[in-house]
Amino acid sequence: MIMENMRCPLCKSEMEKGFTDVTFRREKSIIVIEDVPSILCVNCGEAVIDSEISQKAYAIAEREMKRGVVLEFFKFAA
Repeated sequence: MIMENMRCPLCKSEMEKGFTDVTFRREKSIIVIEDVPSILCVNCGEAVIDSEISQKAYAIAEREMKRGVVLEFFKFAA
């Protein structure tokens, strides 16, 4: 579903709803959260993530980093 009223912040092309992966790195920890809901550029692939969803993804990563996880992959669950 193309979102005609939203333009890519980088290339100004149209955006559409989709999913992206987000990687968090700190010291020895790498946390990858897959299938994060986002708005994606149809041209360059730039992803824009809603602030509420971003906060949830960050909370997941923060929790796992505090546990001392070195490398972990998660599926995003709304």
